[in-house]
Amino acid sequence: MKAWMVHPGKDPYDDGCVLVYAPNRNDARLLAFRYGPWYEFDYIEFRAIRKKQYDKFKHTGNPVIETNDELPKDAPPFFTNYEIGY
Repeated sequence: MKAWMVHPGKDPYDDGCVLVYAPNRNDARLLAFRYGPWYEFDYIEFRAIRKKQYDKFKHTGNPVIETNDELPKDAPPFFTNYEIGY
């Protein structure tokens, strides 16, 4: 599985983002749409950005990670108020 940062709208700072493990961009967008914390957005509004450095932190269970606390302890935060984990 590949890691993707997915967010609705044009900017992840506006409405937040999630880290999703999926085989491709469209699956990542669909998982974020179905299981993410947003209810007021349409699928077409979701954007997915590839995050290769998080591939090694895949965990079992939910493929959608909403907070940095859900990542393993050795993983860097994927999103903060100040920067997006690149």
